[in-house]
Amino acid sequence: MHLWLAWYGVFCVHIEASQRPHLTLCERAGMRALIAILLMVGVASAVPAASDAFPRAAADPRAVLRQVERAQAAYRAEHGRYTASLSALRIERARGVDVRIAASGATGYSAVAIADDEECAVYHGRARPPRHWVRAPGRIACRGR
Repeated sequence: MHLWLAWYGVFCVHIEASQRPHLTLCERAGMRALIAILLMVGVASAVPAASDAFPRAAADPRAVLRQVERAQAAYRAEHGRYTASLSALRIERARGVDVRIAASGATGYSAVAIADDEECAVYHGRARPPRHWVRAPGRIACRGR
């Protein structure tokens, strides 16, 4: 019987008892390690990328309206009035959220953001509330759909 130690990422024992071709304990351990690594890589590749992992965050109508509020404040400071244009506000359309803005010049604006499961609205200044359930200016109100 021939006995020796080898290194294949783990210590293993090689026992040569016959001359037949066979996998030694070291080769088996190496194969197990290789299979384990391939399985880990396969499982890791099945996990969605960060951009796909949280689609709810991208479809948050409250966050979209907060972005509209900040952009409208900056636009009014620069131009002296509000705008209904998302491109003028430099706001990219959020996936899964439809945004509608009604501007009333220098007196105010209203905005509605609609996602699959929720609708939110806000108005500022002397603009009309965009939905009957929006009660206070400057306060984002939401309700389920």
